[in-house]
Amino acid sequence: MNLRSIGFRLTVWYFVSLCIIFLLFGIGSKLAMQRSAFHVVDGELQAELDAVTHFLKTEARGLTAADLEDELSELSQGGVSVAVSDQTGRWVYRSSLFVSNRLEIPKNPDLQRHTVKGARDRIRIASTRVVSDGTFYTVTAAYSMHEFNRSIEHFESVLLISMPVALFLASLGGYLFSRRALNPVNRIILGAQSISLRNLSARLAVPRTGDELQRLSETINQMLERIERSVQQIHQFTADASHELRAPLTLMRTAAEFSLRRERSREELADALSKILRESERMSRLIDSLLLLARTDAGVDDVHWEHLNLAGPVQEAAEQARVLAQAREIDYEILLPAEPVPVSGDPDALRRVVFILIDNAIKYTPSGGAVSVKLSQRNGHAAVAVEDTGIGIAEKDIARVFDRFWRADKVRSRSEGGVGLGLSIAETITRLHRGAIELSSKPGRGSIFTVVLPGDERN
Repeated sequence: MNLRSIGFRLTVWYFVSLCIIFLLFGIGSKLAMQRSAFHVVDGELQAELDAVTHFLKTEARGLTAADLEDELSELSQGGVSVAVSDQTGRWVYRSSLFVSNRLEIPKNPDLQRHTVKGARDRIRIASTRVVSDGTFYTVTAAYSMHEFNRSIEHFESVLLISMPVALFLASLGGYLFSRRALNPVNRIILGAQSISLRNLSARLAVPRTGDELQRLSETINQMLERIERSVQQIHQFTADASHELRAPLTLMRTAAEFSLRRERSREELADALSKILRESERMSRLIDSLLLLARTDAGVDDVHWEHLNLAGPVQEAAEQARVLAQAREIDYEILLPAEPVPVSGDPDALRRVVFILIDNAIKYTPSGGAVSVKLSQRNGHAAVAVEDTGIGIAEKDIARVFDRFWRADKVRSRSEGGVGLGLSIAETITRLHRGAIELSSKPGRGSIFTVVLPGDERN
C-alpha cells in the first residue's frame, strides 16, 4: 500500500471524519438521553411535591405524628420517594431511599432540581416549603437515577463496541471505493506515460462519466493537441529555415570553390565576391528575422515603448519604399491626415511593419499597377491601410499568408530575395503592440492589408 497515494489519504481523511462524527454523535446522544431522563424524572418529582403539599395544606390538620407518617407513607408508594421535616429540622417522615442513601434535609428548599450523590446511587432531588396549621414543613422528593444510569452505561458500552467495528468497515469500504473511483486516474497516467514525441497524435481515452475525470482527460487531450501543433510548427520551421539557409550557403560555397579552381581575373573575382556578399546579406536578414521570431516565441518583449505620432513612422517607411515603386513603374500614393495620430509603441518596429506591407504590395503588383498607403483614425484606433492592384490572394490561401516561410508566388518571391517571413514578422510586431492586421483580397484585383493599433489618448 502506497502511504502517499490519494486513495490512502482519502481513506485517512474519511476515517478521521467518521471518528469525529461518531464522537460527536455519542456525546450528543448521551446528553440527549440524560436530558430526556431528567425531564421525565423532574415531572414525576413535581407531581409528587404537588400531591404532598396539597395533602399538608388540606388534610394534615389535627393528625397525630403517627397518623401523619402513615398518610405520607401511602403517598410515597410510587417510584418517587418523599421526606418531610418540620421547622426544627426533625424528620416527620422519610422513605427508605433517604435512609439508605443518608440524605440530609436540604439547607435551601427553594433550590432548583438537582442531582446529588448518595451513599449508593445518584439521586435526583426537588424540594419546597409549605405552611400547614402554623407549622413550616420542608417537603423533599427524590428519585433514584440508578436505572437511567444503567441504561446510559449500556448505551455507552454498545457505542464503544460498535463504533470501532463501524469505523473499520466504513474505512475499508471507503478505501475500496476510492481505489475504484481512482482507477480511471491510473488509466490516464498509463495513457499519458505511453505518449512521447514519436506518437504525439495519440490521445487518452475519455470516460463518458460527466465528472472531473472526463474534464481532466479532455483537457489533457487538448493540451496534447496544442503540443503536437507546436512541435509540428517547430519541425516545419526548422526544415524551412534549414532549406532557406542551405541555398545561400551553397551559392557562397560554389562561388568560392569556382574562384579557387584556377587563376581568375580581377573582374571574375569581384563578381564572385559580389555573389558571396549578396548571399551573406540575405543570410543576415534571414537570421535576424529568425531571432526576432524566436525571441517573440520565448515571450521576450523587445518593444521600446514611447508615445508618438504614427504619421512619422508611416511616412518614413513609405518614402523608403518609394524608390522600389519607381523602379517597377508603379503608381505610388501616400495619404496622411493633417492632425496627429497618437499611438504608444516602438517607432522603429512600427516603421518595419509598414515597410514590410508596402514592400510586399510592390512585389506582387505588376508594372503599371498602383499601390497606396493611407493613415487614418477610426473609433479611437489608428489604421494604416496598404492597398495594391496586384495578383491578389486566393481565398483558400488567406488563412496562411501570415505563416512562416509561406509565399503566394514562390518563384517571384525567391527571385526577389524574399524568404516568406515578412508578413509573419509584421503580424508578430503588431500583436506585440496589442493590435491586429486585417486582410481583404480578391485574386487578380489586389489586396488591402490594414494595421489597426489602439490609440494613445495621452499623446
